[in-house]
Amino acid sequence: MNTRKHNIKKSIVTLSCLLFSVGAMAQAYSSGGGSATGYKSTLGNQNTASGNYSLAAGWGNQASGQTSFALGYGNNSLGLNSIAIGMFTKSQNAYGITIGMGYSNTKPLVNTTSGIMLGSGSNLPTLFISNQNIENRTGKVGIGNVTSPQAKLHVAGDASEDANILLASTGTNKSVIQFRSSGNNITVGSDNVMKFNAPNMQFYPTGQVAVNGAFKATGNVTLSGLAGSSSKVLTVGTNGQLSSVEYSTFNDNLGNHMAEQNINLNGKKIVNGTSTTKGIFVSTEGKVRIGTGFTVPSNALEVDGTIVSSELKISNLANATPQALIIYPDGLVHATSYSTLADNMGNHTATQNINLDGNKIVGSSASTNGLFVGTNGNVRIGAGSGNPSKALEVNGIVRSKEVLVEITGWSDFVFEKDYKLMSLAEVEQFVKQHGHLPDVPSANEVEENGIGLGEMNALLLQKIEEMTLHLIEMEKRIQELESDR
Repeated sequence: MNTRKHNIKKSIVTLSCLLFSVGAMAQAYSSGGGSATGYKSTLGNQNTASGNYSLAAGWGNQASGQTSFALGYGNNSLGLNSIAIGMFTKSQNAYGITIGMGYSNTKPLVNTTSGIMLGSGSNLPTLFISNQNIENRTGKVGIGNVTSPQAKLHVAGDASEDANILLASTGTNKSVIQFRSSGNNITVGSDNVMKFNAPNMQFYPTGQVAVNGAFKATGNVTLSGLAGSSSKVLTVGTNGQLSSVEYSTFNDNLGNHMAEQNINLNGKKIVNGTSTTKGIFVSTEGKVRIGTGFTVPSNALEVDGTIVSSELKISNLANATPQALIIYPDGLVHATSYSTLADNMGNHTATQNINLDGNKIVGSSASTNGLFVGTNGNVRIGAGSGNPSKALEVNGIVRSKEVLVEITGWSDFVFEKDYKLMSLAEVEQFVKQHGHLPDVPSANEVEENGIGLGEMNALLLQKIEEMTLHLIEMEKRIQELESDR
């Protein structure tokens, strides 16, 4: 027998011997009813002590285990060195201790282990301390109906309640849970803010973190497994999980983003690609330059290139009669009357069609850019050679207030009854295999062939309608789950 078990038995035997001293000296003693023979003692009324050196005291108690002890009302100590104290309690196993009050005499508080069980007004325990039975090892504590704790503190809620642990501080004091030392802890103060204090915080086994509300980090947040040799974009899937994609494959292009506050560039630029030197530069003084040369502009707006607009209004240059604009060598624009212009191009009116005969309209005789009308009637704006193959080709950026695309065949067929909607699992498998959504062209196809605005808008609408159907089905399932609670 190891030392711990021996000490437990010794303590129980010592307690029994002290309580049984009257019976031990008298060899057989019974008071107030019941039966006792040979170091078996009863005190009170209707008690039974049948185990050697056992004691039943109170009313209606039974002590049938050797050196067992039953005290109170309606208690049973059946195991070796077992103890049952209170009302309607029972200790069935050796060295088991039951203290408290059961639900009734037919539904007692029963301990079938060698640990210590406490309860009140129920046939289930409120507190349980396990018996390690190993030298230099401490037991485990269970709260709730737990008789085999799986941790040093194991809390189990009943079917109608959560397994809650409440730390209620007073005043401005904090509720603190410490880990290994006071430096590693979780605290909640009077501001109701939970703070995690530890050198690192990791979540296992899946690494998922669920936050129902705002998540605020006062330091850096590092997402393990998402780092790479180049910067990436974080995306949130329909399942709420974060993933990362390369900038080059990011299909959102920020076109749908809406800024709810001012965008502070802090002297930075907006460019297309990390290596380009052209774009939009906003200085810390609030001045803007479009094009190359990302130094502080001298004027409110400086454009290194061509401005294309359906309408341009320059303040302070308006006049009662139309005027011509002259660009001086210093780049400044002035207005002058048509009559003072040497060429008077502004007064020319075409009374017939203008036939370019395969030539182009350019800003200078040496320019390779400009407006070109091919012999086939197609038009190209910008650099290029040969007749354009499309009605209008633009080698550069097109800026417009609105574009109207006429298209036949829209995407509402998704809502037809015979439309086969891919499951999210099928979509996931397709994306893993092909790297893009079903029916949507890949990045390589777009780079090689371009995209038609009408066709692409129809495809995007199709995906939105498919996602809407999935969301409707998901909401129905959530409502069914909530109604089953």
